[in-house]
Amino acid sequence: MSDLKDIATRATVYNVRQRLIDVTTKDIVPPKQHRSQLSQINNDLCKSVCEAAANRGDPRINDEALVDDFVVENAQRITDLLSAIPSAFHHVRLKTQSGEIMLFDLSVPEMLEAAKSVTETGPEEVIKAYGTVWAHTRVLSELKPASASKSRQDLFLNISKDGVEYIAELYLDADDFISPLLEWAIVDALVSDRVTEFALACAFTGNLPDTPAGQLVDGPLLPGAGPFQMGAKVPSWLSIFGSGIAQAVGKLVAELIALGVTWGVSDWITSGDGSAKWTLFTGVTAARWVCGAIKSRSSEGADAKGAANLQMLWDMGIAHERVPAMNVDLLRHLFYRLEERGAAFNHVVYSILDKRARREALSR
Repeated sequence: MSDLKDIATRATVYNVRQRLIDVTTKDIVPPKQHRSQLSQINNDLCKSVCEAAANRGDPRINDEALVDDFVVENAQRITDLLSAIPSAFHHVRLKTQSGEIMLFDLSVPEMLEAAKSVTETGPEEVIKAYGTVWAHTRVLSELKPASASKSRQDLFLNISKDGVEYIAELYLDADDFISPLLEWAIVDALVSDRVTEFALACAFTGNLPDTPAGQLVDGPLLPGAGPFQMGAKVPSWLSIFGSGIAQAVGKLVAELIALGVTWGVSDWITSGDGSAKWTLFTGVTAARWVCGAIKSRSSEGADAKGAANLQMLWDMGIAHERVPAMNVDLLRHLFYRLEERGAAFNHVVYSILDKRARREALSR
């Protein structure tokens, strides 16, 4: 945060910042998108770079003969980062009249020209998407085709993890780069991608339980705060007892039918011979019970693993719902506890949270 108290210094920094914004905007931000997320990140970075230079006493800030050198140098640093954002968060191919292209890999002038030939949407929509960095959506809903939002589709949002990691590397390596919006976009996108990746690995796509509106937002039971994992529901005694009776009766009826059929088949095969009939009946029944026990144990193991994975997915989704607030301590707590249970989040997530935590500690 800025410690600039001198009015003249603040005015000087403001003027230099505006010059820096003018240069970077020309190369990075599409026309009519000067209030877009990309423009906001540009403004954040220009502001933080100028304030950091003033705080460390960079002589170029106050010297008109040297200020152009300062602007050129830092415009290049900021442009290097900003120009990588569209391709990292919009890793998609768009259809044009001459074939498919990675439109968001292009520079602004090239993108504006290519947008005219996109066949699946209009140029204005493409330009709007170019200026949008990221949008938070409920990741578990995105996994269900029937309830997936149109926002990500309309804005062509699809991250490249390598691209986001590269952006984060440039951002983290520069101590004078500060953009809360970019920090949120990186963390939210990477956590969302990890939840989706886990769901795909466990084959949960399109087959997830419905969640009432606001249920994830209202808040889970924090890990370690009680006997149930975050997001877990306490089952009622009546539901457990009633379900147990129904299952027991069903199994008993099925077993009686199986015994009757086995007895009848044994009697028919042995033509009523007592010892042979009993031997066949006993052998078939024993073999069926052994196979059933093995299958049941295998099924129980698979069910237990499936239940654990579904609980993990649910809790990862709840943690992702906390990202927009960017409460560093809470997010660290949630992510660390999920890691203890087997989740693995991108190291960039923790690095961004650490940079934000250091800044917040200095401002207290």
